[in-house]
Amino acid sequence: MPGASRISDEDREYYSMLLRHHFMEGRIDAAELERRLGVVFAADDLGELIAVVSDLPQPLAVDLVPRGESRRRRRRRLAGGS
Repeated sequence: MPGASRISDEDREYYSMLLRHHFMEGRIDAAELERRLGVVFAADDLGELIAVVSDLPQPLAVDLVPRGESRRRRRRRLAGGS
């Protein structure tokens, strides 16, 4: 599709994290998670990624932080450190 925004591996990882969050919250089952993850990792443009989560509520950013992760460790991870 002309003008479609190409996506990166980081985009795919973000959307897979969103799907795993919804799975853990009980909004989708394991079969649906696997189906949607297949779409995410085969996607070429942003529209495909948006469509795969369009029927799910948008989680707060704080909901996506792994439990037990300190703020310092999270900042370092997000900044590209280990």
